[in-house]
Amino acid sequence: MDYISGVFALIGGYFTLSEIELAVLKTQVLLEVFREHKLIVPLLAIIMVLLLRRKKLEHLEYLGEKDTIISLKIADILAIKDSAVVIPTNTTFDTIMDRSFISEKSIQGKFQKKFYGTDFSALDAAIKQSLDECFPDCFKVLSDRKRTNTKRYKIGTVAKVTHHGQHYYFLAVADVSKSGKTENVTMENMTKALVGLWE
Repeated sequence: MDYISGVFALIGGYFTLSEIELAVLKTQVLLEVFREHKLIVPLLAIIMVLLLRRKKLEHLEYLGEKDTIISLKIADILAIKDSAVVIPTNTTFDTIMDRSFISEKSIQGKFQKKFYGTDFSALDAAIKQSLDECFPDCFKVLSDRKRTNTKRYKIGTVAKVTHHGQHYYFLAVADVSKSGKTENVTMENMTKALVGLWE
């Protein structure tokens, strides 16, 4: 309705200008343009409304003492360059996609398919190296895992992976069962995860 009313408002404005032109200048140039190009004026009105009313794809906001800016952006996160990209993952940092353990529709699943195809051995090695360097003894060994990783890290643990010069931060946001079902997804854990990421 906003778009339709915007189109009619612009067309109405056009005819108002035509009336002003006729009353003040005693000419009918705008009316003649409309008569000769009946489809162009409404089409231009539609294009103008689409351009003027389109949603902003990015919103910037200052945090705290106005020294930190957060940007909310609608975009393909994997197409963003020269920025730190956060990939939400599970606390065991599994990459297995068999039987939808890691969903192809998740950010992690899309990342893995786009940059690693079907062989995740290089990704697993990069995650393991990062975890061994930064969190060498900060895990619990799970005895019920056979096909997946057995080390469970705390919520908020981060593994840094660099791929073609771009940094990706795998952030542990939830536990996962041995079948791939997420567990302990709470606001408290999300807050812990964000604090861990920030640190």
